[in-house]
Amino acid sequence: MRLSPGDLADAARPILDGLQAGLVQEAHALFSARENDGRATTQVARAARAATFGAVEILLVDIDEVLPGTVDDATGDVTFAKEDSAQTYGVVDEIAARVLQSGGRVMAVRRDEIPQAASLAAILRYAV
Repeated sequence: MRLSPGDLADAARPILDGLQAGLVQEAHALFSARENDGRATTQVARAARAATFGAVEILLVDIDEVLPGTVDDATGDVTFAKEDSAQTYGVVDEIAARVLQSGGRVMAVRRDEIPQAASLAAILRYAV
């Protein structure tokens, strides 16, 4: 039996959706387990510092939101901006890049799939 690329994509979608849902569920469980130990956060500024120092193991990010600003290269301090400009960029995107550079995993999800329906959720390797 031969499937067209469209039919193959339609058949694969439920399987991939199920796998994604399982990964999100696992991340939620790990977030809950580490939150009381100071090893999980939904605070953008705290996640930026942790990502700068290579402490983020898993980062869940809202695929629809852009928070303009900057992240200091040395300290990870965040400066938010009211709007995009030539001097700013997406802060969450920068955090995600730093997580990937340090060998962490980034999951792009919808806001309602993030703990506390935040802009992001960072699960840390160690407390920062």
